[in-house]
Amino acid sequence: MSEFAVSQMLGLIGLVFDSFSAQFKQRYQVFGAMAVGSVFIAGHFYVLEQYTAAAMFAVASVRHVITIRYRQKFLYLLFVASAVAFVYATYGGYLSVLSGIANLLMVSGSFSHKQKNMRLLLIAGSAVWLIHNLIVLSPVAILLELMFLSSGLIGYYRHVYKLSRR
Repeated sequence: MSEFAVSQMLGLIGLVFDSFSAQFKQRYQVFGAMAVGSVFIAGHFYVLEQYTAAAMFAVASVRHVITIRYRQKFLYLLFVASAVAFVYATYGGYLSVLSGIANLLMVSGSFSHKQKNMRLLLIAGSAVWLIHNLIVLSPVAILLELMFLSSGLIGYYRHVYKLSRR
C-alpha cells in the first residue's frame, strides 16, 4: 500500500471523529471526539511530510483533552506558545504559517468560555485548514474540513442560533 493511501486512510478515521464532534451538545463529548480525530489527522499529515500540520494536530489532541475540563489563561498561553514554537521548529514555508494560523484559531475556540464563541472560532480555524488542505491536495483532508465546516454550521444553528431565537 502506498504512503499516500495510508495517509488517506488515517485521515478518513480522523474525519469520522472530527465530523461528528460538533453534533454533540456537551463540551466533553465535542472535545473528546476531536481529540481522537486529531491523533489520526496528525498521522495523516506526518505521512504526507507536512510536519507543521502534523505537529499542530498532535498538540491539538492533547489540548482537546485538557480543555474538556480546564480553560485557564496560562494553559491558553502555553498552547499559543507551543503553536508558535512548532511553526518555527518545523517551518517549511507558507503552509507552515497557514497551519499555525488555523491552530491558533482552534486554540482560541478551545479555550472560549462561551459556546457561541467556541463554535465560531472552530469554524474559522476549519476554514483556514480547508485552504491549507486544498493547497496540499489531500482529498480526505479537504473532505474532512468541508464536513467539519458543515457540521460546525449545523451545530451552531442547533445549539446556539436556534436557542437564541426562543
